[in-house]
Amino acid sequence: MKKAIIVTLMLSVFALTACDNAEQKRRQACTDAQNTTTDFLHHRPGTDTEKYDAALKKWDDLQCHQSDVITH
Repeated sequence: MKKAIIVTLMLSVFALTACDNAEQKRRQACTDAQNTTTDFLHHRPGTDTEKYDAALKKWDDLQCHQSDVITH
């Protein structure tokens, strides 16, 4: 019985960690998309309309919100 509880707890922690990692990757992708669109709008070197359009599509596909953007 104790082993079953321990195994269940370990699997729960693993599942929560995997979900947290996936959410962190999604938030990073939202942040990258936000940064790319900002760079384009400020006419920074290295950005073009293709990157801008791809960033907007990624933002929409991931259903990002401003609260998803990582700020440091």
